[in-house]
Amino acid sequence: MSLTTKPKSPGSRRWARAWEVDVRGAFLSAYDAAARKAKLYGPEALQAGIGLLGLFELEKALYELRYELGNRPGWAGIPLQGILDWGAA
Repeated sequence: MSLTTKPKSPGSRRWARAWEVDVRGAFLSAYDAAARKAKLYGPEALQAGIGLLGLFELEKALYELRYELGNRPGWAGIPLQGILDWGAA
């Protein structure tokens, strides 16, 4: 499979999305626990900032799309798919 083609199986796409959601959740949970343990913020701070986190993720994906279009147009589908997934969430 090349970087510009979609997975042939809808099941593999669902699996990849589920993996992404699980890994993201595990990362944010561990980050939140470590930050609270270090007393960087209170117990509700991460939940309160989740919208801002989404905005930062979108900004990063748009930056990546611009970069790929300028340098590796064949790879632009990767950040574009991330932007579409972000919009669907």
